[in-house]
Amino acid sequence: MWKSEFVEPESPLSPNALGDLSNPILPVFKATNFVNVKDYSAIEPSVRLASHLLKHPSLRPMLRTILKHGTMIPLREKESSGNSLYRYPDDSANEMTDDDIAYIDLALDELAGFVTFEAMEEHGPADARTQIIIKRKSKRDHRTETLDGHRSRVEYSLELLERLEKASRPSSSKQDKPLLLVWRFTLAVQLAHEVCHVLVNAKDGRLKRFHAEPFFHNALTAEVGFAMEETLFGGSPALLWPEEQPDDEQATRVHHKNAGKLSDLVGVFVFWPWPCTSIVRDYQAQNCALHMRRADMAALKPKDVAWRVTISDLARFFDTAFWAQENPDTIFDRSVGFAFTSDAEGVRSPAGFSKQELRDYALSAYKISKRKAIVEK
Repeated sequence: MWKSEFVEPESPLSPNALGDLSNPILPVFKATNFVNVKDYSAIEPSVRLASHLLKHPSLRPMLRTILKHGTMIPLREKESSGNSLYRYPDDSANEMTDDDIAYIDLALDELAGFVTFEAMEEHGPADARTQIIIKRKSKRDHRTETLDGHRSRVEYSLELLERLEKASRPSSSKQDKPLLLVWRFTLAVQLAHEVCHVLVNAKDGRLKRFHAEPFFHNALTAEVGFAMEETLFGGSPALLWPEEQPDDEQATRVHHKNAGKLSDLVGVFVFWPWPCTSIVRDYQAQNCALHMRRADMAALKPKDVAWRVTISDLARFFDTAFWAQENPDTIFDRSVGFAFTSDAEGVRSPAGFSKQELRDYALSAYKISKRKAIVEK
C-alpha cells in the first residue's frame, strides 16, 4: 500500500496554509473550560475551527432535533442488559426557522456551563471521549433557558496537546505546516464531535430512561458525534496508521513537504464513510458505549474504503474567506480510496475489490486499479 498510487507525493503547502481564522470562539470553548491548558494560543486555531464547524448550516437540523425533539421513540429491540433503546423523531421535513436558529445559537452559548475539557495521558492523539457527570441529588445542579441535563467532562489526548504546544513554538518560517495542519484539524474535529455528546447530556441527561445515547433518526448506530462528522465531511476524518513505521520509512514521509523539506508527519490523511465497520467493531471490542441495532448488523459493509484527503485540502478550513461563504462546502472529495477489511477487534487489513463489489462502494464513474484495493475516479 505504501508504494501504491494511493500514497502519492504532495506539493509543498502555500505560505498562508496555516490560515487566518479570527472568528468568535463559542463560549463552550472558553479558556477557563480547558482545565490543564497552559498556553491557550496553542489550541486557539482548533477552537476557532470547532466553533465554525458547530455553527455550519448543515448541522442545524441535527442540533434542532436534539434540542426540540419532544418525546423520543422507543425501539422494539433492547440492549443486552434489557434496557430499552430509543431514537429521535425525524423532523427533517420541517422548515428551519429564524427562531430555530436563534434557539440553537442560545443553546450553544449556554452549553459553556455544562462542560470542562481535560487532557489525559491515557488517550492517544486520535482518541477523545465524553463522560457524563451525574450528581446523586434531587436538586438540579444546573439549568438554563434551553438546557436541563447533566454536566460532562470531555477527555482528550495530553500527547496531542503537547504536540500542538511544541509545534506552535517556532517562528512561522520554521513551522512544520503539514504536521501542524493535521493536528489542529484533528483537535478541532474531536472537540466538535464531543460537544455534540455534551449537548445530548445537557439536554436529556436527567430523563429516567437516559442510560444510552438515542439513535439519530434511522441511523445504524447511536452515535451523534459520528453523525455530525458524516453530515459535515461525508465521513469520519482520521490519520491512517499515524504510528505505523513501514519497511521503507520514506514511503510515508516523502509526500509531506514543508518548504522543500520532509515533514515530521507520518501517515496518510483519509476519511471513512460512516458507519465504518472497523470503528464499530473496535468500539464493540472495547465495550464502549456505541449501541447498534442488532437487526441491522448485516447492513455494515464487509469492507471499508479509506478515501485519501490531501493535506493542502485541510488548509481551506483555516481560511477566513472560506467561512465567509453562505454555506461553505465541507464535504471531502472522493477521488482515490484504498479498501480494507476488519476483524472482530476492528483491526484493518488491505483487501481487494471485485467489480461487483465496487458498485456498493463507489459510483459508476469509478474504477479498480490492477492492485484491486485501489479505487479511483
